[in-house]
Amino acid sequence: PPQSFRLVAELEGFQSSSVAFNEPVPSGAAIELTLRLSAVSESITVTAAGPAYQDDAAGVDSPPPVPSLQTPLQSTDELLNAIARETIDEDDEGDEALAATVAAKRHELRGRVLERMRGMTSPTERLRYYLTARAVLGGDKGFHFLAAQSMHDLAPDLAVRMLTDLAEARNADAPMLRLLARLLDSWDEPSLARLLLQRAIELAPNEPQSVREMLLLEARAGRPAHVDSWRTRLNATSKKQRDEWGMKELFEQTDEMLARWQKTSWLDRQRGVDLRDGGEDVDVLVELMFDTGWSWVDIHVKEPGGEIVKWDHTESAAGATFTGGYIFGYGPEIYSIRNAPHGTYQIDLDYYASDRVNPSLETLAHVIVYKRTSRGHTERKDYFMVLTDDTEHRELAKVEY
Repeated sequence: PPQSFRLVAELEGFQSSSVAFNEPVPSGAAIELTLRLSAVSESITVTAAGPAYQDDAAGVDSPPPVPSLQTPLQSTDELLNAIARETIDEDDEGDEALAATVAAKRHELRGRVLERMRGMTSPTERLRYYLTARAVLGGDKGFHFLAAQSMHDLAPDLAVRMLTDLAEARNADAPMLRLLARLLDSWDEPSLARLLLQRAIELAPNEPQSVREMLLLEARAGRPAHVDSWRTRLNATSKKQRDEWGMKELFEQTDEMLARWQKTSWLDRQRGVDLRDGGEDVDVLVELMFDTGWSWVDIHVKEPGGEIVKWDHTESAAGATFTGGYIFGYGPEIYSIRNAPHGTYQIDLDYYASDRVNPSLETLAHVIVYKRTSRGHTERKDYFMVLTDDTEHRELAKVEY
């Protein structure tokens, strides 16, 4: 987008109106421009008889209605018009109950928009509808996030474009950029993921999760020199800072991964190593990260024997361990088990407490599940979820081992 620009509206019979925009450029906003009537001209030129507008009810001629420029953005889609009408007046901005009601209604309508998109089998048709919906929903992160996922199977390039649209619209949201980078990395877009992580690190250097993600990305991409550089940056963090940030468990997790890195061969480092999977001894591993601070999202893993491992029950009789339950904001939370019993592992997400600074309460969550196969290979599956209510407890997946 341009750094600055001027928007001009002109209509015959009215004075023109303009407004200047400087950085940042608005995205998805409805801009109201008021055009005043021009002065009456002294000369009149008649070229043809004007059309007559008949009011059937009154039986008399009436002038055509003048379109109002004060109305919300109009669309031929009534569902999108309904979303545009779900707004809060300035006088009611402090009403938390009303804000919650409006947010819930918008979430419900947005879900219907996404259902309609998924029902479109043509990528072109789906993209056209996405662009129309984007004009109404603007920088709604949940909409872009879910729309991109629905597009990915049909047209991966368009799905990537949807995510970069969101990154441009909310380019100062470091935790969200970090989540988008994880999604892009899972789509085999490491270069874009790297750019978003670099931006996140610049915006929030006191959030070591971004450096951790960058380090893991570079290890998987086979860039050992970059891994060493980011490791040096993490090691420079003092013990006092680690404890003050509530990040002790995060650094312990990362230190374990780096210990594995030190043991790998030079050739393996050049090929790339997925340090996130827990290593050859781990049979099942689950990792969660989310994008809102001052909030708590937890993974609950129900093992085949019925025991549930979570933040306040961090070890199981089968030998599982859980870390990250006390990391301040964002995660990661990690469940791992060696010599895992065979059976079904049910993974749930619990939105324990929301970030009250975030008016929509909306949180993007990303869960990565690793499972070791009978042949010794590791299978990875990614799950993404948008959480909108801090009373939610939702089943994410069932993993057969």
